[in-house]
Amino acid sequence: MSFALYLTSVFTIALPLALFEIWLERFKTGWGGNFTSEFWGRKIQFGLAKKLLGSGVELGTRYHILMFPVVVPTLFFLCARFLGRHVAHAPVFWPLFVIAGMLGIMLVEDVLWFVLNAAFHLRFPDALQRLLRGDVSWHPRWIRLGSVKLPDFYVWMPVLVTALLYLQAQIAK
Repeated sequence: MSFALYLTSVFTIALPLALFEIWLERFKTGWGGNFTSEFWGRKIQFGLAKKLLGSGVELGTRYHILMFPVVVPTLFFLCARFLGRHVAHAPVFWPLFVIAGMLGIMLVEDVLWFVLNAAFHLRFPDALQRLLRGDVSWHPRWIRLGSVKLPDFYVWMPVLVTALLYLQAQIAK
């Protein structure tokens, strides 16, 4: 039952986060534009990001550095702990569960950003169309699936999350 706990916790965090980032877009200059704030908008780049995402790609802004390694795992842990008290589930090995949660939230939030923008004609109503044709500058590597292109991490991230959840389930037994 920890998979149901995982999915519930991921979507509980990812949906408001996607909406928050869409709201933040009003402070940006355009598609993939910079935040107007010097602190939050300053882009950061380091070796690990280059290895994972491709050379010349920034990991993100200070917002992303604070949000995904700090705020998101904390929220996921608290959400899963709260929900875990109210549903029957197998014992959870928390470190792997939280890492899988952070990665899952990053993926689901990214997808929701495109879907919600398109579905509700928000700041970027053509966001989903642009995503599916590979016209998104902050996603450097793509996989073609027929006539559709997807960022490569849309494929390998679920595999990694599944492996982490399987490992945590084996440890928790």
